[in-house]
Amino acid sequence: MMVRTALLFVLIVLFIGGTAVSGYAVTSEPEPPAGAPSTSMPPPTSAGEQHEGKGMSPAGKKDEGNKAQEQKAIKHTEAAITQGKAGNAEGLRKHAETALKIAQGAEKRHSEAHVKEGIQHLKLAVDEGRKGNAAEGTKHAEEALTHLKQE
Repeated sequence: MMVRTALLFVLIVLFIGGTAVSGYAVTSEPEPPAGAPSTSMPPPTSAGEQHEGKGMSPAGKKDEGNKAQEQKAIKHTEAAITQGKAGNAEGLRKHAETALKIAQGAEKRHSEAHVKEGIQHLKLAVDEGRKGNAAEGTKHAEEALTHLKQE
């Protein structure tokens, strides 16, 4: 009995110690000092200069990741329209909300006027979906789709 208790105690100590060590390893990543920039690139030196980092390629075209995000937003907007045309205001709302979150993320990485317009119409589509107004929500989702598909 005494051996089993000691063995159980050792196993518990090892488990707790392993959990503590792995938790420390995950949370002990170095943090940048307060006030430090979030990227390693210096700020542009002139108004005409652009970063060649996230969201932009050297030629000034959108990054492939941003394009992929916009395509996801377009697919969910199309799904919202399908649900709205079927009279399913809740389905329209869910897909419009998903498209809205994705479009907002893409817009934060690379701001474009047509994406901002699409976001405004997606917000209106979500609001109409919440009200149970599938027809009006569909109109806004269709308008959002028009804007999101622009280059």
